[in-house]
Amino acid sequence: MRSKKSISIGTAIISISLVFISLVTNAGTYYVSNDGNDSNSGNSPQNAWATIERVNSQPFQPGDKILFNRGGSWYGQLIPVSGSPSGHVTYGAYGSGSKPLLHQSVELGNAGDWVKTGSNTWSSVNTLPYDVGSIIFNDGQSFGSKKWSQGGLSSQGDFYYDTSDNKAKVYSASNPAVYYSKVRLALTKHIIEEQNRNYIIYENLALKYTGAHAIRGGNTHHIIVRGCDIAYIGGGRHGSGQNRYGNGVEFWGEAHDNLVENCKIWEVYDAAVTNQSTTSCTQENIIYKNNIIWDCEYSFEFFNYPASSTTKNIQFINNTCLGAGYGWGHSQRPDPSGRHV
Repeated sequence: MRSKKSISIGTAIISISLVFISLVTNAGTYYVSNDGNDSNSGNSPQNAWATIERVNSQPFQPGDKILFNRGGSWYGQLIPVSGSPSGHVTYGAYGSGSKPLLHQSVELGNAGDWVKTGSNTWSSVNTLPYDVGSIIFNDGQSFGSKKWSQGGLSSQGDFYYDTSDNKAKVYSASNPAVYYSKVRLALTKHIIEEQNRNYIIYENLALKYTGAHAIRGGNTHHIIVRGCDIAYIGGGRHGSGQNRYGNGVEFWGEAHDNLVENCKIWEVYDAAVTNQSTTSCTQENIIYKNNIIWDCEYSFEFFNYPASSTTKNIQFINNTCLGAGYGWGHSQRPDPSGRHV
């Protein structure tokens, strides 16, 4: 049995500095709370909005801040608004308590959420809109094992997403909601989709429970991810085959002047942080620093091809990385490798 190792990585390819200058006037602050109402103005905690959908509908301006109430939880995909050289648009937190949770998951913790379909097989009663990437039992004490057909269900916790009826099928000795105290199904849709976005800050958010990526986008620049908790990511079907995927923070294709710092990232199917591309592009001035990463298949993954692509000034510095290959997805992968870089 391998011993669990930890490393502190401080590799700088070329030292650079990123200077973000905000020259903003008339910037607004907007509030989002589970106790809010989407018909409110959103301009104070007492008049907070309620949903991500309301946030996504607002045409924010450079320098604006959108703050989610600590201790709250929101299901859905955040589609951010770009800022400009005059100021970032910030998505962050207010209040006290745990970081606000943005997720792509459903909890099926009531016995009535499941119906028995065989001797040890159970089906979700309700349909699910997306593939199930993983099932998190009892807040991460154990995880389901994804199978590709109902016939593959043979051990406690095995599950299958049945596209014929869009329901989850689970192997369990008794009703899953009885066998486990908590059952959370991570659905395969990104938590934040930032395609073609720029000048955005994500700060002090909890991004958890998705079968896809936590933060994903191509053609990005001047993105800052700071002080976020990112966990229980990935495992969803990628394409029509049996490949699975899911990264914590992914910068795809054209990307420059992006920063990920002071985050905690754990239990990710693929890479905690990555910049990658399979089409000719330029990736430059991307920094990952002072993050704590554990139990991901890869702490940092990078590729950029074909040969016509340009890569320069990528830094992975002062990150503490532990237990690569010890995450929930390692034993379920067709290519288990487990490495930090």
